[in-house]
Amino acid sequence: MLTIKNFDMRKQITFAIYLTFLSILVKGQCIINTNLLVNGDFEDDVIDFTSDYEHSLENINSEGSFDIVNNSNLLLSNFAYCTDPSSVEGNMMVVHGRGAYGDKVWCQNVSVEQDEDYSFSANVMSIYSVNSASLQFSINGEVQGSPYDASNANCTWSQFCETWNSGLSTSAEICIVNQNSNASGNNFAIDDIKMGKSVGLFSVDFDDLELSSEKGTIKISWIAYKEIEHDEYIIERSADGEDWSYIGSYKGTLDYESSKEYIFYDHLPISGTYYYRLKIVSSYGEFEYSDVKIIKHEVVTKNIKVYPNPMIDKVYININEKEEIKDLMLLDQMGKVLFHEKKTDEIACISLPNLNPGSYFIQFKTKEDEFHRTVIVKQ
Repeated sequence: MLTIKNFDMRKQITFAIYLTFLSILVKGQCIINTNLLVNGDFEDDVIDFTSDYEHSLENINSEGSFDIVNNSNLLLSNFAYCTDPSSVEGNMMVVHGRGAYGDKVWCQNVSVEQDEDYSFSANVMSIYSVNSASLQFSINGEVQGSPYDASNANCTWSQFCETWNSGLSTSAEICIVNQNSNASGNNFAIDDIKMGKSVGLFSVDFDDLELSSEKGTIKISWIAYKEIEHDEYIIERSADGEDWSYIGSYKGTLDYESSKEYIFYDHLPISGTYYYRLKIVSSYGEFEYSDVKIIKHEVVTKNIKVYPNPMIDKVYININEKEEIKDLMLLDQMGKVLFHEKKTDEIACISLPNLNPGSYFIQFKTKEDEFHRTVIVKQ
């Protein structure tokens, strides 16, 4: 028998509470290793499921209709330009909802084992930001858990899930049902529907994103208090709230009895309004999105000439104002310093023969400790 002496009793108690918490946690992101459902990603089009809604090919003007497409805007001009959560070429079920409680939007029958815990999940997003969808799972005609309200933000995928014990059942009709009584709006897409034996729950608790604009850089920060079955945070940026780009990521490293602050700096030399969100990915590949945050970014520029731009191996920097430059740096998109010179003359030449093709930032600091940036492209 192994005996551990001088064990910290506080940690022992905290860990026991943590394990108890894991055992009773029922909300969060369901983790499913083996999906029992067929065509839950709709890549095989309109097969292997039933619906109370009408399949209306390439025209869903009528309430209570749907089609399988890779872009919601193709079906109705006032639908947002939204795509599959994993691929712009992937299919999804786009729905024009109607205000009837309990309408079965999607259903499929599956065989189950008796007295087993099963999890089921689906991704949902709004495609028309008025009166977002309210959906709920049902098993064999009985609703499970509470209704889930989709985000009002267009093209923002989120995952909802529930768990269910099969009891004496050997088969299950799993459905996603409408619980929104208002037919106005209520337009949405669903994708990646899964069901399988429960293997755990993915749950992350954190403060909302905090954004601040600091001298040409946007600081993005959040504090995590809990990371269960968590893999990474992916930071995404958009100029319009619809088209999103990856700008960086952090692996989750939170211990069970602590909190952690994550900070990311986005170097943007152009003034404007920017949107940010986190894609929170589990160790099993499931994901959810944070709320979207918006910031107005102001950048003060100096009269600086950089040439040639695009560059090949060398770039010249001409400071046209008569002022002392204390620091001159070349940064990559992640803020890593690739070149640094403490003081420069009126015209400086930077030789960068091994620089990979892409966009970079030239940053310089004046004697008044003001930072300024401009973009340079390497061919």
